[in-house]
Amino acid sequence: MSKYWFLLLIPIILGAYFLFNDNRNIIIITGTETPPFEYYQDGKLVGIDIVFLERIFSKLNIEYKIELVDWEEALNKMKRGEADLILGAGYTEERESYLSYRDEQKLFETGQTAEVPKDVLWLSNEAFIYPKEKNFDVSSLEIIKEKDYSVGIVAGYYYFKSLWDTELNIYAYPTTEKLIQALENNEIDMILIDTLEGFSVMDSLNIDSEKYKISKPYNQGGNYLLFSKKYDKPKYAKIKNEFYDELIRLKEEENLHETAYLEYTGMNFSELYSLS
Repeated sequence: MSKYWFLLLIPIILGAYFLFNDNRNIIIITGTETPPFEYYQDGKLVGIDIVFLERIFSKLNIEYKIELVDWEEALNKMKRGEADLILGAGYTEERESYLSYRDEQKLFETGQTAEVPKDVLWLSNEAFIYPKEKNFDVSSLEIIKEKDYSVGIVAGYYYFKSLWDTELNIYAYPTTEKLIQALENNEIDMILIDTLEGFSVMDSLNIDSEKYKISKPYNQGGNYLLFSKKYDKPKYAKIKNEFYDELIRLKEEENLHETAYLEYTGMNFSELYSLS
């Protein structure tokens, strides 16, 4: 055997270091800028999610790095084990294979309880947004299908089962920003999006939201800060448990949820989602 056989071990050693070194930075992944949750302001990443990350990881004394990519790529990075934590992800059965959901999250998302999980970061109120001047009939999915309206969505977002069952005329866009721009440019008739996210992105693009109308809510679900499935293992579970303990403490003892929402939306969390 060549005296340089040890060189063949270098990739294996580096791979093991990445997977098992507890001292490396936590890699956090999310979709492209999504006000008011995470976006750049004067060159700095800010938003509701960022407020929590800064406070939690500072308390845990853990370094972290945030990467912004298209949402589908964010999910793929979690599948491939290239990231530890994803921001603003909802629940689907398929995602259970690579994301670590807590019991309270699954019970709420599968309709087994109406109690909102203590660790939920925000609730998605999904509705159709369309130009007021068009006066579309969006009273049911069946009517939207019958009228053959073109509906824009964000690729990779989970949405709700009846949307797919109805087989609407759907067009997928890689980011919320591109989705909003398509609506503004009359490329599609309407979009289906969380209303807070949709109008916040409109504001960031200097689009007049008063031109648009909102349908009744079609779905509400939780969005969470979720760890990779790897963190179910005893070696990593301590980090995950301490993370959620601190998140819940910040919400319950320091009221950080309410103040962060007030800072970035002008309303507190309870008012915004009618929980009070």
